[in-house]
Amino acid sequence: MGTKRKQKRAKVLSGEPPVADRSSESKLIPKKLTAEEIELEEAVFGQAVVDKGKQKQNSLDAELDTAETKVHIDGTHRELAEVEDNDLFIIDEGEKPSSSLGVLPIAPSIPSESAPRHQVKSVPSSRQPLWQDSSIAMVSVSLTNGPNRLKKLRQAADLDGVGSARAEGTIDGEEYEIRLRQQFEKMNPIPGWLKKRKRKHTEGGQLNPDRSDSDSDSGGIDQLLRTTGKIGRVKGGQYRLGATLPQGELQVERLRDANQAIPSTNKNTISAIQFHPNAPILFTASPKSKTLSFFKIDGKHNPILHHVHTPDLPITTAEFCPSTQESSTVLMTGNRPYFYAFNLVTCQCIKSPDSLFTKSALSQSIKGTSLSRFSFSPQGQIVAFLGLRGLIQLVDWSNNIGSSQVIGSLKSNTPIKSLSWNKNGTELITIGNNAEVSVWDMRMRKLLTSWTDHGGFNPTLITTTDKDGGKATARSYTAIGSQTGIVNVYDDSQWANDKYEESRVFGAERKPMKTIENLTTTVTTMKFNPDAQILAIASDARKDQLKLVHLPSATVFSNWPTSGTPLGHVSDVGFSNKSDMLAIANTKGTVLLYSLGWWSKRGKTNL
Repeated sequence: MGTKRKQKRAKVLSGEPPVADRSSESKLIPKKLTAEEIELEEAVFGQAVVDKGKQKQNSLDAELDTAETKVHIDGTHRELAEVEDNDLFIIDEGEKPSSSLGVLPIAPSIPSESAPRHQVKSVPSSRQPLWQDSSIAMVSVSLTNGPNRLKKLRQAADLDGVGSARAEGTIDGEEYEIRLRQQFEKMNPIPGWLKKRKRKHTEGGQLNPDRSDSDSDSGGIDQLLRTTGKIGRVKGGQYRLGATLPQGELQVERLRDANQAIPSTNKNTISAIQFHPNAPILFTASPKSKTLSFFKIDGKHNPILHHVHTPDLPITTAEFCPSTQESSTVLMTGNRPYFYAFNLVTCQCIKSPDSLFTKSALSQSIKGTSLSRFSFSPQGQIVAFLGLRGLIQLVDWSNNIGSSQVIGSLKSNTPIKSLSWNKNGTELITIGNNAEVSVWDMRMRKLLTSWTDHGGFNPTLITTTDKDGGKATARSYTAIGSQTGIVNVYDDSQWANDKYEESRVFGAERKPMKTIENLTTTVTTMKFNPDAQILAIASDARKDQLKLVHLPSATVFSNWPTSGTPLGHVSDVGFSNKSDMLAIANTKGTVLLYSLGWWSKRGKTNL
């Protein structure tokens, strides 16, 4: 027996193919199993029942395959040298399940205590994650013995019960990830625009992940084209279906002062304020400090953005260029024969050319030469400056500010007290000290018509809805304030529908839509809100002289302001571009900020 083994080993080492020794086949065949042994083997190992002949043949074939594998080792090395690297390996995908094989059924897994919670918070099948970390399931985190910051993740279920891992304060990796997300969302709430996206449902009531924002936008356009209702511009150039503000009482809520970031010791009289046409930014101008300040208005902190100091110009009037042109440029004027223009984007402040005006074109105030009275056209391409003895200078604002030029002039027979624009910039309206209102055609640069203010109460101001941004409203208005505190409001849309020859006779007195007599001192401020539903009128001669007029009904709001509203001597007012905020400046240097509830609620609904 030993001799045969040595000869066989020598043949394998020499590389010669062995010769099968059929005399040893009987020794390779395993011992015959009894019927009881076969049944026991099936019960333990789960093997299928095979007949006795196949069992013998399979055992013999397996032994022969093993012997042949050992013999061809050297030959395999020689063959692999000529094989490409990519062909050396294959991917073993395992055996495909077959119903013909005797496979034991898989027992259902026992759900853990946290299984229902994971099932509730799982991602819907339509939005499965691309990848999941399998090692998370092997993580175990202790909420009781770990760092103190983990105590914030504990829940009531972790403290109840005895014996389970959850009750002892230990959670797995998946539960730990869920609680971290919950804690993060608790500290950082979901923004409103994202909540709106989640509220979009399909007809079945489920979230539609395939719906895009463009679908919502197109639906709004379709709704707009299917209706014949009025359109009102309220959201900085965006349009929505017109809605009328309720009369009687106004929903007002006080917010933090717009200029609260400035210490009270550094506050001076504020002469002008205005909101940015498209952004939540407010500027304040002070003639005493000669400073123009910009604030980012959020209603809570209102931080300072920028300061502009003009050492040689006490700023009495300032105004943003309309949104159709350079909306981030502010024109600053005062009792000087020049002006400054500041660009908020580039932070550049440019002074007007010295040769822009002549002395005869400048107006005369108590303290000397002045350019404080001006008005931008609605398109922002022309600025009209009031000059001396009824002269109006028209300055081109469409090109570079440094190269601005006087492109024309208008001459009135009487001194002009105030001016404004109408008809989307095609008409310029002026009012003289004799209460005569002149309408100028800017295309032909000549007087179109004139009419007399009702009562002739020594006018001080004139303003229109075109001037204050209400270009898309169905009705347009003109308001004229006087030294006696009386304000006449005229409906321009009704006047435009009348015949030209009958209604626009030169010098004829025009009947106002409403006469407001709530103020008793000189009217110094008048502003329309962007959708022309409110007119704010104020006087700085006495304290608490401010009223808000509801234009659709031509009535004054009765509930606000009250006797407890700390208005002081109001120097200027301003509405935000969405009409959801009202800013009120006074001579003490404070800018009060209020939220107008009707527009605020509608703005949240439209988000």
